[in-house]
This record gives sequence, C-alpha cells and structure tokens, in this order.
Amino acid sequence: MKDKFKELGELLRRKDWDGVFRRPTENIVIQFVRNPLAGIAAFAVDYLLLYTLTEIGLHYLIAAAIAFITGTTVNYYLCRTLVFNAYIPRFKNMPEYLFFIIIGVIGLGLTELFMYLFTDAIGLHYLVSKIISGTLVSLWNFFARRLFIFNQYGE
Repeated sequence: MKDKFKELGELLRRKDWDGVFRRPTENIVIQFVRNPLAGIAAFAVDYLLLYTLTEIGLHYLIAAAIAFITGTTVNYYLCRTLVFNAYIPRFKNMPEYLFFIIIGVIGLGLTELFMYLFTDAIGLHYLVSKIISGTLVSLWNFFARRLFIFNQYGE
C-alpha cells in the first residue's frame, strides 16, 4: 500500500494533474482521490432532485428514493469514465450496471434508514440529514464498488 501512496505523492510533486485526475490507473489511492469528484457531481444531482421533488409535494422518503436512483446512475457513468477507468470488465453475461445498482440499492436502504433516523428520530432538517447520510453511504459505495465490480486490472 505504501507504493500506492508514493505514486500519488510523485504525481502531486510533478503537478501531473492528468495522472491524478484522468489517466487510467488501478491505484486504489488515486481512485479514492478521484471518487469525490464523481460523488460530488452525483450527490448534487441527488440533492437538488430531493429538494425539488420534496418542494413540489412528494414525501421526503419517496423523493429521496427517486433522487438517490438518479444520482446513482450519474455516479455509475462517472465511475466508469473517471474513477475506475483502467479496469477490465469481467461480467460478460450480466451487465455490470446491474451489480452497480444492487450496491446502490443497499446504499439506498442505508440512505433511507439514516434519513429516517436523523430526520424523524433525532429531529434534524431533512437536508441536513441528507448531507450526513450521503457522506456515510459514499464510503460504502466506493469500497463495495471497488471490491465487487471494479477489481479486475492488468492483462
């Protein structure tokens, strides 16, 4: 693992931003650095859709589910093209998007649980609850996707 941090450090010292943010890599540390870019964009879609749907009258838990699925789809595209862009697809008969969605559905369950706990049980505003739950679920999403989907590298 030390060599993975060393590679990132070398890229940063050289100010090789293409290597840090775009060039295909199997380095989990660099992928972890890139992941927030995809996550922030997907979270923005999720958050804005949650707000919009709730404000037009949908119950916040229904709105959260719709927003989460939409954000997950945006995240899938960004993970394939930005975060895990060096992996070799291993699923021939079943699309990896299905596995991505399964991990996302587990994340959705966690999101709904955290939203309920923080909003109804603790009394936080639903948008504050979303920030907290989004942070916790993003950790689950990164490590589950890296372990179960985007884990084939090399020839």
